[in-house]
Amino acid sequence: MFDHIKTYYKCYEIAKNGILHVHTLLLLEDSLDPNTLIQLLHDHEEFQESIINYLNDIIIQNIDKYKSFNETTHENNGENNENIHPCTTRPINTNANNFHELFNKDIYKLMNLRNRHMCSLTCYKSNVDASKKFCKYGFLQTLVDKTHFDDDTKLLHIK
Repeated sequence: MFDHIKTYYKCYEIAKNGILHVHTLLLLEDSLDPNTLIQLLHDHEEFQESIINYLNDIIIQNIDKYKSFNETTHENNGENNENIHPCTTRPINTNANNFHELFNKDIYKLMNLRNRHMCSLTCYKSNVDASKKFCKYGFLQTLVDKTHFDDDTKLLHIK
């Protein structure tokens, strides 16, 4: 996939739920350095728009489009797995007539189970006033209506 990797960084972690995962950063040969990238984002509207379109295409922060796939019970490879975590079941048969429906159903379940912050006692334990519940991780966060680059802060705000 990547022909010329200049260097890389990997960090392995085990989440609280015991799932091993890795964070990886690849630096590619002949790629833009961060300062040049920031300058292009700041100075060139066409480049900025292409990056925003790319990010909007690959980053999904709204799972509503998957919700309709989960309103009725479906079977996955002949097993009723409504209460089973999708990672613990066999992969969906790609030749199944309803593959896309089953795939979207699994995406919805995974996003709800693992990619949604649910405040717990850990979030509140550092609050000085125990009667006030403020999440130490900053949730619930304000949603951004439109992906945009802020010229003042030099930050990219992703929808």
